[in-house]
Amino acid sequence: GRNPSPDQVRTRAMELTRFESPKTPLRTASYGRITRPGITVEKLTYESEPGIAIPSLLFVPASSLNTTQKPAIILLDARGK
Repeated sequence: GRNPSPDQVRTRAMELTRFESPKTPLRTASYGRITRPGITVEKLTYESEPGIAIPSLLFVPASSLNTTQKPAIILLDARGK
């Protein structure tokens, strides 16, 4: 099999999630960080739309803390938290 390009993965993810570009700026709030050897976890919420806050965790490997671009993986669970 052929590996899809990053653009193909992004396009397919947008189709599957029915992504729509936001019409307002993304509002986030940080609720602290947990630092462990090799990783930092930031507790965040973001508004998917006005008044709807989504809790999230941002896992950042220590090796990439000082770089501007980082690879990302998004994990969504239909059961929520």
